[in-house]
Amino acid sequence: MLDNTEKQLLQQIAGISGFQPGSAFNLRANGSGVERHSTPQVTIRQKSDKPGIDIFVAPHTEVEQVHIPVIITESGVNDLVYNDFYIGEGARVEIIAGCGIHNDGCDTSQHDGIHTFHIGKQAHVVYTEKHYGEGNGEGGRILNPTTNIYMEEGSYAQMDMSQIKGVDSTKRITYAKLGKDAKLVINEKLLTHGRQFAHSDVEVDLDGENSALQIVSRSVGKDDSVQVFHPIARGNNACRAHVQCDSILTNSRCLPMEVTMIPAPWRLASSVSSLPMIVPFSSSRWLTGSSRKMKSKGWQRLRIKATLCCWPKDSFPAFSFTLSAMPIASNRVRTSFLFLKLVSRFFSCMFSMAVSSGKIRNS
Repeated sequence: MLDNTEKQLLQQIAGISGFQPGSAFNLRANGSGVERHSTPQVTIRQKSDKPGIDIFVAPHTEVEQVHIPVIITESGVNDLVYNDFYIGEGARVEIIAGCGIHNDGCDTSQHDGIHTFHIGKQAHVVYTEKHYGEGNGEGGRILNPTTNIYMEEGSYAQMDMSQIKGVDSTKRITYAKLGKDAKLVINEKLLTHGRQFAHSDVEVDLDGENSALQIVSRSVGKDDSVQVFHPIARGNNACRAHVQCDSILTNSRCLPMEVTMIPAPWRLASSVSSLPMIVPFSSSRWLTGSSRKMKSKGWQRLRIKATLCCWPKDSFPAFSFTLSAMPIASNRVRTSFLFLKLVSRFFSCMFSMAVSSGKIRNS
């Protein structure tokens, strides 16, 4: 039986309060499997060589839910788990995951989940992952998710990944490889407060023709917390990608706010504050970054990396990048933004000249 603390954690991360009888379900608690059951269309098996499970979704499965939550209620737990998902051709499935930590002790509790998705042709996957921490102890609450996604022709995946609150440190790593006509949507929502730290790396290879990617990161940073966001999209064929980061920074102290952006050199198409940068990706198409104003007060530091890179010589993928993070900008910050805008326009002109001279061919 689950106690009240465990039920509350399950409600926070998965919207359930029990074992979900009759459905595909796996519960892991304090580093061990507690309950597991499969259905005719979804089979869940314990790994034999390392901690974790294999989830097999039969081809052409019609809209089935799978719950695989993890909860930790003991102090000092260090849990590592490997979960592999095999989604059959034409299957439609919704996977609800997530991890909740309740730590009332003085030792750090940590969960590292490594999830790998193998998504078959024309399959449709919606994955929801929520992370949450609570407790009155001094021990840390650490969650480090790694997500690998391999998508075959015509498949679709939507990854909704959220950090609700209470997580002291997180290192999030996401990698995806897209086949022909595959589409991936990544929605990341992070909240940090106090002295919490969150680092998110997202790297995607668009290998297939007409593949598409959308990354939207929405973050709220409070108090003295720090967030780093580093997306990389590589177009290795004719493809489309959009990357967007919207951030709200708040603090009760009446001090100037600082925003630090760390771009990768030569490969940036971005917009900061209300000064849009415009970078051409072909002589006939211009992509304009856009941002919106957000009211914020006090002081907060947000570091954001952005990289959009590597299109093939003979076909240009369409990339766009939007970054909005609104401080009450000082004159020095505004001058820096203006300088970045001028540098962006310079390289835009150089790129256009290279296209027109034939050094780079426009498809």
